[in-house]
Amino acid sequence: METVNYFQKFLKEERYTQSFNSAPIFLNHSAQSGFVIKEILGFGYNGFCFNYKEGYGEMDYLVSDFKMIWRIIKNKLAQDPDYLIKTKKQYEEIFNEHEKLFEKIAVLKLREIKNEELFDLFKKCAKAQIDSVGLGHLVDSISIELEKEFRKKLFDEIEEKKEFNKYFVQLTVPSKPSFIAKEENELLKISLLSSSERKENLKEHLKKYFWIQNSYAGPKKLTINSLEQRLRFFRETKKKQKNKIIRVAPKVKIKLSKEVKKMVETIDFTTIWQDERKRNALKTIGYWGKIIDEIGRRLSMPSHFIYYLGVSDVEKINFLKDIGSLRKNLERRIKGVFFLLKEDREIKITGALYQKLIKIRKKITESATEKQKEIHGTIANNGTAIGRVIICKDINSLDKVRAGDILVTSMTRPEFMPALKKATAIVTDEGGITSHAAIVARELGIPAIIGTKIATKVLKDGMVVEVRANHGVIKIIG
Repeated sequence: METVNYFQKFLKEERYTQSFNSAPIFLNHSAQSGFVIKEILGFGYNGFCFNYKEGYGEMDYLVSDFKMIWRIIKNKLAQDPDYLIKTKKQYEEIFNEHEKLFEKIAVLKLREIKNEELFDLFKKCAKAQIDSVGLGHLVDSISIELEKEFRKKLFDEIEEKKEFNKYFVQLTVPSKPSFIAKEENELLKISLLSSSERKENLKEHLKKYFWIQNSYAGPKKLTINSLEQRLRFFRETKKKQKNKIIRVAPKVKIKLSKEVKKMVETIDFTTIWQDERKRNALKTIGYWGKIIDEIGRRLSMPSHFIYYLGVSDVEKINFLKDIGSLRKNLERRIKGVFFLLKEDREIKITGALYQKLIKIRKKITESATEKQKEIHGTIANNGTAIGRVIICKDINSLDKVRAGDILVTSMTRPEFMPALKKATAIVTDEGGITSHAAIVARELGIPAIIGTKIATKVLKDGMVVEVRANHGVIKIIG
């Protein structure tokens, strides 16, 4: 009962929830960086709560952590304007050390190495997963808290208040393309080559980006065939959009104070850093996944069972056989598990207590009603669209999305890209101006409203809605 009280106390705090396909071994280790950074920077996060069930997860941050971290960072920046630049350099130096490990795994014949070496690689990948987010874990706090201040300052400064949304969107467009856009551009260049050249270049592309469709739920195998399918999809999409009129918004011409200009620079810096962080996390999952697959083979255990190891499990085990001894616990966790991750402990709840906590969590977080006809959120990209709602809670639900649909989700991830290309607009519960949904919406040129908090709770599959991104409003019309 004391354990339930720990969770209940956390759940009653003001929380920021992210929901997506995920598994404990990958996401919990990434979150662990929130504590590890304290050793380097002297400050970090105080706790996280996770709810996992059959490949889908919800991660809760404490809003108080966001505010505390942003307050410290602002003070640091006041003393040293280059504080974030120096911190990012530290992040890159730490993570780049793991590249040597990845190079080793890439050429190893894993089936031929001894158990001891395989287990050593497993432990090293756990550290790499923590460092893939690492000092970059600061970005979440900066993104959420800085956005609030930036919106207020910008609104106060501009004379044409009705043009606020246009200015807000254009000033927060990243100065560099995302890693998803870079990969796609490289693939498009390959499509222009002769068939013989294309074959060799696709092999190199696969070697370079084998991890591109991974998620916190685990690695997803990329093949030459899947790359060729994407090339066909690009060509078909290009033909359909050939006569489409693309309206480009005029460049922003506005005088800004030094303070607001600095905010714009910081937003751009953290957006780019967040994208690099995601790339590193997915890449690490790709290599760690190879190790986990081989461990599963040797233990005659499905790999996705091992995905349900927590941080404390990985820390405590000393041999491969220790993972095998946890099989029953791991199988139980797949059906539903809560993790409370604190700096000094990791608490896990399954079974009847898990079901009890689900009811408590639902009661605490219940805020939406079926009667709502309008939903409000933050504008990520301007525009208006009317379409059929498709709620995407996991990767499997992405197959439901057809051309012209409104994709509604808790938050988008890189693995959502095929569905996002079909959507006519994006709506999310969570995310700020540096989020994946915001970046992709701008790159694809489609309307997007983020941070609604309640869209996936109020909207249902098949509803017809109007997304008025210029005003940050989603209106139910049928």
